[in-house]
Amino acid sequence: MKKKFANIQKAYSLIELSIVLVIISTLVAGALTISVDNLKNDQTRLTKERMDKVYKILGNYIRVNESLPCPAPLTKVKSVDSDYGTSGNCTTISGVTAIATNYILGAVPTLTLGLPSEYAEDGFGNKIVYFVDKRFTTAANLNAAPDFTATNFSTMANNQLSATPSDLWLIQSNPGGSRQDVTRNAVLGMVSAGQNKLGAYNARSASANATSSDADEATNSNGVASTMISSSPASNSFDDLVFYKTMKDIIADYPDIMYLVPCDNTNTQYINGSNTGDTWYDGIVYSKKNVCPSPNQDLRFSKKCGTNGNFMIQNESCSVVGVNTCSLTNNQDVGNGAKYTGTTQAYSNGSIVPLSCRTNFGRQIIGGSRTSDDATQTCSSTTTDRSTTNLPQAVCSNGTLYTINDCTACRSCSGIATNPNNLTKLSWGKTNTCLSYGSCDTSVTCPTNCVSGTVASGSQTACGPYSDNCKVKIFTTTICSYSLTASCTVTCLDGVFNFTSSSCTGSGC
Repeated sequence: MKKKFANIQKAYSLIELSIVLVIISTLVAGALTISVDNLKNDQTRLTKERMDKVYKILGNYIRVNESLPCPAPLTKVKSVDSDYGTSGNCTTISGVTAIATNYILGAVPTLTLGLPSEYAEDGFGNKIVYFVDKRFTTAANLNAAPDFTATNFSTMANNQLSATPSDLWLIQSNPGGSRQDVTRNAVLGMVSAGQNKLGAYNARSASANATSSDADEATNSNGVASTMISSSPASNSFDDLVFYKTMKDIIADYPDIMYLVPCDNTNTQYINGSNTGDTWYDGIVYSKKNVCPSPNQDLRFSKKCGTNGNFMIQNESCSVVGVNTCSLTNNQDVGNGAKYTGTTQAYSNGSIVPLSCRTNFGRQIIGGSRTSDDATQTCSSTTTDRSTTNLPQAVCSNGTLYTINDCTACRSCSGIATNPNNLTKLSWGKTNTCLSYGSCDTSVTCPTNCVSGTVASGSQTACGPYSDNCKVKIFTTTICSYSLTASCTVTCLDGVFNFTSSSCTGSGC
């Protein structure tokens, strides 16, 4: 007999269903968390990629414009304002904030940089803040000698690459509730408000979102005290992304812009055509006097403007050879009114030796000579006391000491004149040679001479040639806009007459 089994259907209990739902919920929640994290990571990566791209294009901008751009206004709206992403003027434009005199922030000037507009935005849909030191947004005149009295990209670059740079934007971190300096010398940077978007400007809005209650994020929104916070690990809400670069970073990343960094000459013994000694990268300036031994007496020591605004002494231009040293003792008379007052020692070949002027020789005389310890000896021209400042120097060349800046103005000249029409000038190209002011000297063979021609804005001509560093006294009623009560002097420097007003009255040229 066959047994028949009925079809039996068994349902899940409530407990079993609950377990299944919990498992499903956990899986879904985990998947959503991974998805959100992946999205945030993608948005963060995109933000960093755009900042890197902007910085790369800023390097190209510097090459072309020799400066950095000003920020664009944060209040411009994408797809509404046709000038969205256009650089402002750094001072009075709406939407660009001046934190202090030199510190400004706004939006990335994508239109000015030639970038698509989306590079003005982070991966979260908000405008990236671009901050910059305003002094770097002005270009120098590369066709003229560097002007270190002016403030521009080049003079500031020189400052920032020096041993004692001035403070720029301050970048800090906050690892545990106490801020610490990362650098005080940020030239430029960019900030994204991150995923929470607090304090940010949406790309399609002219207004900022609510400011974060987190002090570090609030600082980044407004650039408080010219400061940006790069990280704040102890904060539960800080998610800003901060990018910054110092001048040293910029030069390291774009070494080909080194030509924009000039050298500031502080040694008055060196000059160039502008008589300041300041020069651009690869430029050469020369010692004021011939200091090389025969047969190279027509050569001068020089120094070349090298990397990071630093001069490099070029002793080889004087053909300084040999290994002999110069042994000097304290209070040793070295000639030309000078003495050595340092410790007894031997100076190596090519060394520059500091000197002092002998008693009653601490004067620079124009129009005569001083060949003895005669304190009353004067000429009919102004004398300048050099007993404590502008002291002389010498160079050791293969055992022989050559003065660079001695204590007399005209060496071993005879017939000192008191008549101002017959004053003398010194020819550094010919030792022990004095020539009359205003006369022609066709025998001068200095390296660089001033030939006959106009000496001061077309109002006076001079015969020549005049040797380098010769002072030429001229007599006329007007030079430029000067109304003269006395004669004026022009100086021949590197083949150019330099007009001075020390003996003139009236307004400048």
